[in-house]
Amino acid sequence: MGYLLAKEAFFRSGRKVLFQGSEEDLLALYLHRGREFPQQFDVIVIDDTLWQGFRKRPEYQAKSVADHDSYFWDRLIEVFTRNEPEIGPSLTEAEIAIRVMAREDRFSRRLLGKSCRELFEGRRIRSRMQMSPSGVAYVLLAVPYGTDPKLLQAELGKRCFVARGLNPNCDTVVGVGTEYFELGKRSALSLFYLRKPEWSTEDDTHVKEMQQALGYFVKPEVRSEHEDEYPGS
Repeated sequence: MGYLLAKEAFFRSGRKVLFQGSEEDLLALYLHRGREFPQQFDVIVIDDTLWQGFRKRPEYQAKSVADHDSYFWDRLIEVFTRNEPEIGPSLTEAEIAIRVMAREDRFSRRLLGKSCRELFEGRRIRSRMQMSPSGVAYVLLAVPYGTDPKLLQAELGKRCFVARGLNPNCDTVVGVGTEYFELGKRSALSLFYLRKPEWSTEDDTHVKEMQQALGYFVKPEVRSEHEDEYPGS
């Protein structure tokens, strides 16, 4: 989305662009310059070697390796899509949640996929809040194998509500829940969507009561990590 907006503004600026290459070469120029187009020239020539040269850079090769974590997020979207009914005249909350997940770009998917894989396969903690660069908050929940799916869904929804209260600048929360992965067994999956632009003092009270009664995200361990989209750049 950022590229498309920058591209539109670039062409509207009145600069003359001569194409000898393709759309991929234009994208390479945008990425090479730190996700922006050059502004100091009146005429720009896009040749047909930019994308090929960009793909040979060590930073691009490192990105391709790092992006393997993003495929975990892709697989989650595929599983939820297969388990959802065909889209009818109106969207269900699950279908909206899937669309929100699918709007995440490759870099965001890398961060989210890595976080999901660590939680779902690690068995170290039960739940995690993850902020995406897109501005959406995600609640990840992993429960023991054999947990009642209704209980999984109920806990996921309550945790999403608490997460909304703890992130006042984020009005959209998506919950992804599962049983811990067991080799040779199919794990239950749960999806929850919450969009709540308005937040009241009563909502704050409910969050505090829920935290006191259930312990959701009380004194959470806060972790902040830096990751480059193009490692080594």
